[in-house]
Amino acid sequence: HYDGTAWDADPSPTDNQMHAVWGLSDDFVLAVGESEDVVRSDGHDWEVVWGASGFTIADVWGSSDENVFAVGLDGYVIRYDGQTWERMGFYQGQHIEGVWSTVEGSDTIAFAVGGTSIFTLDEHPGWDSIPSPFSIQLAAVWGASATDVFAVGLGSGSQGAVLHYDGSMWDMMPVPFALRLHDVWGSSGSDVFAVGSGGTILHYDGTSWSLMNGSTNKLLTGVWGSSPNNVYAVGEQGLIIRYNGSDWSTITAPTTDWLHGIWGSSANNVFAVGADGLILHFDGTDWSEMDSPSTERLLGVWGSSGQDVFAVGELGTILNYRP
Repeated sequence: HYDGTAWDADPSPTDNQMHAVWGLSDDFVLAVGESEDVVRSDGHDWEVVWGASGFTIADVWGSSDENVFAVGLDGYVIRYDGQTWERMGFYQGQHIEGVWSTVEGSDTIAFAVGGTSIFTLDEHPGWDSIPSPFSIQLAAVWGASATDVFAVGLGSGSQGAVLHYDGSMWDMMPVPFALRLHDVWGSSGSDVFAVGSGGTILHYDGTSWSLMNGSTNKLLTGVWGSSPNNVYAVGEQGLIIRYNGSDWSTITAPTTDWLHGIWGSSANNVFAVGADGLILHFDGTDWSEMDSPSTERLLGVWGSSGQDVFAVGELGTILNYRP
């Protein structure tokens, strides 16, 4: 955990690898990982709130503290309603890797992707599995609204693919030839970025997708931005590239180790995490390596603010940065 000054290793209630972290505030933070572990921080201590069935949970996301979804390998889906966690589905053989949700009026809309299926939850009391009509291995999902959702992955012929949901149906979007896509993020429905293998960067302007020149052929694992004119992508060998609204440029990073995740609270406060406990920080001027209390691989980073940041990774590692 990062407190605005230094990172601390929070006592973790599990030794299992943690894959992702998300929350709403400093007293409602969730981390998920192997053996179906879901652990929660109340701002003071971490406790296991769901676990011990042997399945791996890959991602967690919610629209409020009464509407949280966690998804994982072998089609496992659980939900928190503000009081209890409940298993909502078990779609054997479908490795679910990403989840995103929102609220439209009084209805919860959620999407989970993985394998060759899309799972959706709307006003009905359960998840519906929508086998994709396209042969796509889906890896990540992001939406601008409940009627403007993007899912990315690998299509036929080892080509990157993008599906789009308009509120009534999913459809394949025409994209330039690209390699496997690993992550997707946007500032709006007309400004969406997808990144992947071989330095692939695709951009959607609300009308069509175009291939961008990122001046790299390295694998990109994550993408995040603070605005349309300030977008970062990270990946192998310490790669950090930045988009300024016109061009991508390579940032001189203080590492050559893999970077697995990126998140920021603003354009002047950005964190990237990776191999061997690596934590990088951008203060608006320079990227620097931060002192880390762990040597375990870090896979995810998120904060409720720039003064309350969490990073999670292998062997149940939970790091906290808070004043």
